[in-house]
Amino acid sequence: MRNVIEVLAEPKKDAREPSTHDPKEATREQSKRGRIVTPARVRILLVEAEMKHSDVIRRAILDDDWKAEFHVAVTLQEYRNIKDVWQPDIVLMDLNLPDGKATEVLIHPPEDGFFPVLVMTNNGSEQEVVEALKAGALDYVIKSQETLGDLPHIVARALREWELLRALKQSASEFHNSEGKFRTVSEQFSILLDAIPDSIALISPSMEILWANKATAVMSGVVSSSMVGQYCYSLLFHRKTSCENCPVKVCFQSGAPTAGYVSLHDCELEIRAVPVRGTDGSLNVIRVCRDITEHRRLESQLLQSQKMESIGVFTGGIAHDLNNILTAIMGYGEVTLMRMKGNDPHRRNINSMLECADRAAYLTKGLLAFSRKQVVNRQSVDLNTIVRKAGKLLVRVIGEDIQCKICITEGAIPVLVDGNQIEQVLMNLATNARDAMPNGGVFSIALELTSIDTYFINIHGYGKSGVYGLVTVSDTGMGMDAETRQKIFEPFFTTKKMGKGTGLGLSIIYGIIKQHDGFINVYSELGLGTMFKIYLPLISAATQEIQNEDYSLALSGKETILFIEDDASVRQAIKDLLQEFGYSILEATDGKEAVRVFNEYKDSIQLVLCDLIMPIMNGKEAYDELKKICPGIKMIFISGYTEDVIAQKGLQAEGISLLSKPLNPTVLLRRIRNVLASSC
Repeated sequence: MRNVIEVLAEPKKDAREPSTHDPKEATREQSKRGRIVTPARVRILLVEAEMKHSDVIRRAILDDDWKAEFHVAVTLQEYRNIKDVWQPDIVLMDLNLPDGKATEVLIHPPEDGFFPVLVMTNNGSEQEVVEALKAGALDYVIKSQETLGDLPHIVARALREWELLRALKQSASEFHNSEGKFRTVSEQFSILLDAIPDSIALISPSMEILWANKATAVMSGVVSSSMVGQYCYSLLFHRKTSCENCPVKVCFQSGAPTAGYVSLHDCELEIRAVPVRGTDGSLNVIRVCRDITEHRRLESQLLQSQKMESIGVFTGGIAHDLNNILTAIMGYGEVTLMRMKGNDPHRRNINSMLECADRAAYLTKGLLAFSRKQVVNRQSVDLNTIVRKAGKLLVRVIGEDIQCKICITEGAIPVLVDGNQIEQVLMNLATNARDAMPNGGVFSIALELTSIDTYFINIHGYGKSGVYGLVTVSDTGMGMDAETRQKIFEPFFTTKKMGKGTGLGLSIIYGIIKQHDGFINVYSELGLGTMFKIYLPLISAATQEIQNEDYSLALSGKETILFIEDDASVRQAIKDLLQEFGYSILEATDGKEAVRVFNEYKDSIQLVLCDLIMPIMNGKEAYDELKKICPGIKMIFISGYTEDVIAQKGLQAEGISLLSKPLNPTVLLRRIRNVLASSC
């Protein structure tokens, strides 16, 4: 029988950290990710009947490097039993629970010692949400994949708002002294400033803080009483000298109000400085500091959304007009050809004109695809058939000096797509690959069935659960740097010379795949080729036939794995996954560190999971060194590159299993069990 309190995540205790929970400690450290203060340690009580939802929510918080403790309750009664005993910092509560609604246990107005409650819903009506807020909920969260990535920010923001609400309530009570009389005007003014969420401070000409409100203490991560007398640049920015173009310094120099922007870690602050003269003629400055990181992020998203929408409307309209013009040109051209004699020397000119018109017509189709206004003729078709048909044309597109490899599956991959559009996607990718391999190389297309589950979505940040046909298109060309990768799907972005490309090819591909409810991902580095992975959902009937088994027991283990990966985000995500399934994980960031760790723990390591291409010492070199220490060591390589690229770089190790990024969690767990179970 399940305990009333179930501990889902217990952070590792540091010898330097106190063993007891200190709520005040949570507000003393400033978030290094910026935007908002993130607690050093937070207790989260999760009231959710669906355990799969609990797991997704917990992983979203922990993947953001939080030191969080979770307790879970599945009913309102369990919540009542837990809350007073455990004293959480925040509660995430489903709106509808088996024994009632969240509104039954909310308190409005909240009592002293109470905690913020975020109501979660995925099918609640607007009226129910409003009732929950009126009943005492601090905020509400829609349970969807879109909001999952913002959950850590939402929780952090709620904790900060709660602290400010408490400060405001305390400030309201402080308007009266111990005798019940109103305080002086200056005292009331100070209390009002403490209730403002922006950092407000009075700065002397020597840049020392003469007075600051409570928000300054929260933003700086210090106790309020310790702020007076400190240098403002030391307290907030941990600098030994004032910031360049500091608005406060400029205000002292000019004697006029000044505004400016300053970066703190990855947080952007707006600073306003206003001069204040005393009766004795002395000059001080009031500094108002506001965190505008979230504002900038939303502003950027809005501008990008508006830009894409504007381009979509524009391209859809211009494509329609161009098609009308091209229809006339092609029609008159064909009529002219029919009326000309076979030996007329002008026939060549007309034929050239019609070829250009065909190219323009192809471009308008691309514009319509990007704007998602192209008519989609979806039909149930085997993805193998589309790739096999396109493959015959691709050989001619890429040229004789490039080897073309096409690998289809034995079974059918039934998808509901417009076959012509998917062929267009493959053609565009083949053309790009050809341009990336001027001296020849290998172009490959591989098909397989795959599934996207919760773990996949959490690791990669995109997707929708289900079974998909996966098309992997790769080349051994020059590759792309990180800056280029981030822009390749933007319309009119191109790395080709003027006149050599429209910059619409990959934007068109992106539009087509999204129009088919699919996803596309790119993996590339300079000199190491490029790989696109396209996920197209299987039709419903086929998905039902492919039953997803519960691998939670079959894929778990208790072995110790040495995981070698230079990318911190990938390392953390895979580590969390493997620990979730019972494995003990040792980490290394490169081959050299891996050898040192392996030497120290060689008697307890059963498997090495290693990225193939890393700085200092790559995976193959690390494997060679580890074999000297333990000849029979079992190893799995992971890489974002194809076997062709790996072979070309001389990084293949005979008999070693290889998995391609992005990793499918279920496939990874299966491969680990298979390798551990093998005799060699």
